[in-house]
Amino acid sequence: MHSRERAQTTLNIEQNYKDYQIKKLDDLETVNEQEEVVQNPKNKSFSIDEMEKLKFQSLAVQDNDIVNKEDSIFNNILDEETLAKCEKNQKECIICHRSFGKLTFKKRQCKFCGSCVCKDHSRKKRQDPQNKEKFVRVCDICDDKYIRRTVQGTYMERREQLINEYNGLEAQAQDLIRQIKSKEQTLETMQILQMNRTSEVQQQQNNILFKISKTDGQITKFQIEEQQLLQDINRIDEEIGLFQHQIKYKQEQSVLRQQQDKKLQKEIDKLEQEISELQSHPEREKIKFSIDQYD
Repeated sequence: MHSRERAQTTLNIEQNYKDYQIKKLDDLETVNEQEEVVQNPKNKSFSIDEMEKLKFQSLAVQDNDIVNKEDSIFNNILDEETLAKCEKNQKECIICHRSFGKLTFKKRQCKFCGSCVCKDHSRKKRQDPQNKEKFVRVCDICDDKYIRRTVQGTYMERREQLINEYNGLEAQAQDLIRQIKSKEQTLETMQILQMNRTSEVQQQQNNILFKISKTDGQITKFQIEEQQLLQDINRIDEEIGLFQHQIKYKQEQSVLRQQQDKKLQKEIDKLEQEISELQSHPEREKIKFSIDQYD
């Protein structure tokens, strides 16, 4: 019965380890992707949707506990005395729970947490926080914490950057909205002015058309009056011509009368002369008698 439980526990541990490896690979892909974004921001267009995606990925990494950035494994490795204390009474791998052997399944110790693990669960090395040129053994649990911290740090840094960018864009958007509203108000004012100006122009056009119509009526009236005046002038010209003809006729008659008057005056002068001669003649009585008869 004990052997079956042990076998079942081993199977559960192996399944959990496989799940752990898959999750760790996903975490590594997330870290690589975020490091690429941080190192080469121009090579990747980072949208809000991708930020939310990375957010959920980061939350998936933080399934049970959130990595404490103040954890001692991120600051220093354990000294030899502490490592020796931790090594005591550890007879199996803390991850796969396989018992250590002297030849086939050797024990290895994580320099960060002091836990004893097998070869399969201590393949990596990490930089000594106190000595950057030295790399020491790390177990998969501590390595997972490093990955979690990297993912969280990269995500939080990028999230802060995106929040700042979002705030900047939000401020720009608000400024653009204010500018648009100001432009809309200006445009509305200009439209009102344009409408008023159009109304004034229309009113002026109507006034001008009315004046033109009135002027055309006056011109027509003046033209009619002009025609009447022309007719009157023609009639007056005809009357003047008639008067001139009459005056000319009267002048001719006057000239004829003057000529007749001159002729008569000559005859009278002649008669007076003859009378004068007769008066001076002795036989004036006879002449007088003859004159009386003539009368």
